[in-house]
Amino acid sequence: MVPSPRELADLPFADHLRPFDGNLVEGGDYDTVHLEGDAFDGAVYDHARFLESAFSSVTFTGGRGRGARFNEVWLDGVRWVGTDLADTDWLDGELGGCVLAGLEMFSARLHRVTFH
Repeated sequence: MVPSPRELADLPFADHLRPFDGNLVEGGDYDTVHLEGDAFDGAVYDHARFLESAFSSVTFTGGRGRGARFNEVWLDGVRWVGTDLADTDWLDGELGGCVLAGLEMFSARLHRVTFH
C-alpha cells in the first residue's frame, strides 16, 4: 500500500527549513531550504544539490538542471514544463499534485520516489 502524502509540517526536517531567497545557480548547494511560490523561467542549475528541501507551488519553465541531485525532497504543487532534468539523481523524494510536462529525464535515476 502506498502511504498518503505528508504535509510540510510532518517532514522530519521541517523545523530546520529556511526560506529560499535568491536564484538557482549551476553547482549550487541547497540544504534545508523551502522554495515557496517561486517561478524560475529558463533557470540553469546543472549539478545543483538539494538536500532535505521542500518545494511548494513552484514553477519551472524551460531551463536546465542536468546532473542535479534531489535527496530527501518534498514537492507539493510544483510545475515543471519543458525542463531538461537529464542525468538527475533522486533519492527519497515525494511529489504530490505536481505537473511534469515535456521534461527531458533520460538517464535520470529515481530511488524511493513516490508520486501522489
